[in-house]
Amino acid sequence: MKINGNWKWFFEAPLTPAWRNRLELCLGVVLSGAAVVGMSAMIRPDPSKLAALHGAPMVASSALRPSTPAEPPPPPTMTPAFMSAVRSGDVRAMTKAYTPGMPLQGTLSSAARSGKKAAVTWLLDRGVDIHEEESSPYGPILSADAHLDIVALLRERGAAEPTLDDAATANAPNAVLRLLAAHPNVNAKGSYPLQSAAGSTNGTAADRRLIVTRLVAEGADPNRDSGSPSALAGVLSHCDDEGSDAADCMSLVQLLLDHGARVTGDALGAALSLDDTTRSASLDALLALPIERGVTAVALANATSVNPNDLKRVVAKGIDWAWHDGEEDAALPVLAAVRRADRDYVRALLDAGAPVDVHFKDGSCALAEAIDHAANDGAQARIVELLITRGANVNRRLPDGRTPLFAAAEGGDLRVVNFLLARGARVNDLVLDDMALDIADQNSHQPVARVLHAHGAHRARPQYR
Repeated sequence: MKINGNWKWFFEAPLTPAWRNRLELCLGVVLSGAAVVGMSAMIRPDPSKLAALHGAPMVASSALRPSTPAEPPPPPTMTPAFMSAVRSGDVRAMTKAYTPGMPLQGTLSSAARSGKKAAVTWLLDRGVDIHEEESSPYGPILSADAHLDIVALLRERGAAEPTLDDAATANAPNAVLRLLAAHPNVNAKGSYPLQSAAGSTNGTAADRRLIVTRLVAEGADPNRDSGSPSALAGVLSHCDDEGSDAADCMSLVQLLLDHGARVTGDALGAALSLDDTTRSASLDALLALPIERGVTAVALANATSVNPNDLKRVVAKGIDWAWHDGEEDAALPVLAAVRRADRDYVRALLDAGAPVDVHFKDGSCALAEAIDHAANDGAQARIVELLITRGANVNRRLPDGRTPLFAAAEGGDLRVVNFLLARGARVNDLVLDDMALDIADQNSHQPVARVLHAHGAHRARPQYR
């Protein structure tokens, strides 16, 4: 490099020790600064420490936030359009409404019920569980009972046969006949096919008649009891169903009676509840047989209304008005009618000879039930009046020790209080430490308190004000 003569001395002149030290110091400062700048470009600051240093809230930088994998989209859900297509068995509509990944559980029985084999095949080819609901009366094979080609397909694909009980509950005649052909025990322990078929609400009246008839022919016991209504009660309960024929119903009733069916409380109650067209013939058949006194009590306790003439016929067979009093299966017709606030039925039972003033072992009686509910129910107040008029003792202590007037004052029903007073109720009988006026005051029933006071009532306790 050619150096201008004016500057030659600068580069060629020897440096003094002082200048050399200054140059070395400057070079060191420059190199150190460059190193700091380079390192700062490589190391990112901690945002939380910066925020703490400056007293500001930390703001996360999108550049510093760790990336998270995107959540997969939710699987498609079954649409009403698809389910409608399944129910109709329309494969074209099913294909159009279907989205890959759509759950198909719970569709096989609906498709089987449609009678369209192609729809069932479509679902099976897409992995629907062949065993769904098969251990119930609503499984695919029973749903397809009227469509033997679908039943055959399901069995080929591995579906299990239903139990005889499930087939009877489904009222699926083809399945029942197929199972009976395999010689099952119709009276096997824990199995109640006749009871199941007779009481089932599935299928048609013709299906029920065919199955019940065949099961009886196979030796099914009409008195086997699983805790639900008897086979006879089940048949009777369907005699008024739409599509049911009264003559067909009576033929089944007579069939069961001819094979030893006993008249139970639920069977007699079901007969009493039938329409006029079928009730008379059913009662004639049942009442022609021996009936226990408890059966009539159960039937009348469960009935909601009874024709007066039918009621007399039932009571004439004998009745225990306090059947199993104090036990879990007690049947107390008058008390049941009072609890339902059915005044007309209470009167009908009294007309038929029911006692009006019985105190039951469970600590209840008809008058106490009516009084305790009278404050909120005018029908109950009228029942109180009916019971007293028909002989209930207005001053007899109730099972819990209260007097009728005390109970009425406690409930605050002015109508009942006035009626009891008019019938001679004593106003100053002591109940524990209180009288009727005390309990009326304590419950803030001032109109009742004024009426009691006007009839000479006084307090058992001093009043502090």
